[in-house]
Amino acid sequence: MPVAGGESRQLTNSTYNSVFVISYFPKYFDLYEMDLQSLSPEPVMQNEQGFDVAAI
Repeated sequence: MPVAGGESRQLTNSTYNSVFVISYFPKYFDLYEMDLQSLSPEPVMQNEQGFDVAAI
């Protein structure tokens, strides 16, 4: 949907790739480090203050 209003229009044309959005405006997020061998996440920082990504 256009932010300023008006008609919606298709911006991409892919027959094999999709983008799935969980949330457009996350307020809080946590930062994890992922071990590539075991694929187990380890918390690095818990964001309890609502920091933006640029602040970290």
